[in-house]
Amino acid sequence: MTEANTPTVIGIGGCGISMVQSWQTRLPESVCCTAMDRDKREFVISKPFEQRIILTGVKSKASTVEYAESVRKELESSLQSHLPALDEQLADHGRVILVAGLGGVIGTWGSQLLCNHLTAREKQVVTVLTMPFGFERERIKMAEAALPGFDGAAHRVLCFNDYLIKHTPDGTSMEDAFNIMNDKAFDLIPF
Repeated sequence: MTEANTPTVIGIGGCGISMVQSWQTRLPESVCCTAMDRDKREFVISKPFEQRIILTGVKSKASTVEYAESVRKELESSLQSHLPALDEQLADHGRVILVAGLGGVIGTWGSQLLCNHLTAREKQVVTVLTMPFGFERERIKMAEAALPGFDGAAHRVLCFNDYLIKHTPDGTSMEDAFNIMNDKAFDLIPF
């Protein structure tokens, strides 16, 4: 795989970071991984992440549609300072895989903002997005409001947490169910 064809994987927010960590043993060695979140305590200091983007300027934790625009602007402002370094890191990589859970602040808007930024720079963007559980009504509204913002992605894998409830054998632990979903999502990514 040449460097231009080697994808970069960016785990965004808690769900995205966890999903990329679950792929650690399956990722090709040439793949560079970046973690992006607001709280540096959440970052694991081990593989697969070579880079970390800490969005310290994002204070809002409101994940409701009513506050979506103000939260998005707050996140965009914090992300701006990191974009030059990220662009430099991705200069020789044509493909970027964004992995995030939708419904919260960082995963929802961080992944959407990065998707738009990277497609404007003619990167092939693959998104792996996880939808909240059906009982998380406010988070579902937020996720659904954000989905149209990913239309520029070349490829989109959409995972549904409700799938875990309906399609895993009885007695499966929640951790094992998430691992099953993460493995299925990994198999759909065009590496």
